[in-house]
Amino acid sequence: MHVQIVMGTWNSARFLSEQLESFSAQQHTDWSLWVSDDGSSDNTLEMVRAYAESVPQDVHLIEGPRKGVAANFLSLLCHPDLQSGPVAMADHDDVWLPDKLTRALDTLAGQDPDRPILYCTGSKVVDADLQDLHPSPARPRPPSFRNALVQTIAGGNTMMLNAAGLALARAAGPELDVPFHDWWLYLLVTGAGGTVIYDERPSLLYRQHQGNMRGQNRGLAARVDRLSELLDNRYKHWIDANLAALADCVPLLSEETLKIFEEFAACRKLSGVAAARLARRLSIYRQSWLETQIILFALAAGRA
Repeated sequence: MHVQIVMGTWNSARFLSEQLESFSAQQHTDWSLWVSDDGSSDNTLEMVRAYAESVPQDVHLIEGPRKGVAANFLSLLCHPDLQSGPVAMADHDDVWLPDKLTRALDTLAGQDPDRPILYCTGSKVVDADLQDLHPSPARPRPPSFRNALVQTIAGGNTMMLNAAGLALARAAGPELDVPFHDWWLYLLVTGAGGTVIYDERPSLLYRQHQGNMRGQNRGLAARVDRLSELLDNRYKHWIDANLAALADCVPLLSEETLKIFEEFAACRKLSGVAAARLARRLSIYRQSWLETQIILFALAAGRA
């Protein structure tokens, strides 16, 4: 089955060659690559063009909207020349493991093709020189809309949408002001009654460096950063944006998730004990017990 790989770039020359080489090393070779460049000033474009001439697969290079990472990926998914079928998302600075596409396709093959499916995985977190640091955090609780309202479950760099999932993303459109495309896709697929499959086995080397959009979600520094997101209202603004986007996509939501969405929006207009009680009744949760309690407290304090 043909897979379209979509990748956003911006001044990506430092790490791009290793990612491109990992595409060529895939066990599954029936793929094409779509690169949306968001205004690089280094030699990213020259590297992509040289790669296109060196591989038998089709490589498409287009100009991005220059509105940030999320907008770049949503515009790629909604590009009129992108064909129906499975789509895998890639970041320019990672390195894919050779079986990444094969495993994703094997998993999707066992699912209902008419149902939107989002497949995602864990990753091996590495440093800038690809030296192993640790695995990505475990996700012990099941994927769901109740989780997606307050947390994304995996990085977009691990994700693959089936054809129905891609059609859903295109129906939602590219003009949505969301903070993170991976969080949005998790919300959208679960909100529409689709299926999210999380595979803990790593499918890529997730490189940590100073230019990361968002770094590793583990360790003391990551916890301090997450706390600062609550204190300075960044997290609240992100949820505001996600809910505004969902409000624009109400016809795509299932009857069950629409009710949860409306009650969660109402919960955020409350404060104190009333907000916490409603959030508990809705069973909103993050992947750890402690983070769930923090979110309940943040909702009560008007910080989420």
